Amino acid sequence: TQSQATAVQLPTPLASLKEVSPEFLAACAQSLPKEYLIDPDQLVPEIQNHDMQRLLGFHAQDARIKLYILMIGHDQKLPEGVELEKIASGSLMQSDACLVVYPLGEPWRTRLFVSRSIHNQISTEFLTETIQACLNESLQTGNVHDQLRRYTSHLSTRLFWLQKMLPPPAPITVA
Repeated sequence: TQSQATAVQLPTPLASLKEVSPEFLAACAQSLPKEYLIDPDQLVPEIQNHDMQRLLGFHAQDARIKLYILMIGHDQKLPEGVELEKIASGSLMQSDACLVVYPLGEPWRTRLFVSRSIHNQISTEFLTETIQACLNESLQTGNVHDQLRRYTSHLSTRLFWLQKMLPPPAPITVA
């Protein structure tokens, strides 16, 4: 409901965070490579979901670095040692990609992962600055769905900047 979408949320105490279920992780692994918004629990309502799908699809058309958003509840966390490379049918390992684990309503707990090919070429400072800038952008509004959209839009822009700083991808050779 609209009132829930704009309710002021107090941070969930770390001791109260619950791990997502094995079924949740299985659904994430089964999501298709072109499913950029991964939302097994359907936390994002239909209209906002379509907006996010459009934004992420638009990003994917022009971007070398694919952007995946994994939605979790504000009181959820991923288990220790979760195999992120299995998400989106393994597409995070097959291309330059960025995975955002986004707890709806608690953008300050968002975690950003980049594929090894990118991680090895960028500075920790750039990643830290990017995360902080996206968080600052998301906190310009109290609506949890607007926060998600703002975070994602800002990150999309920064991934285009990053893409320009990276050397061109190595050509694929066929033996």
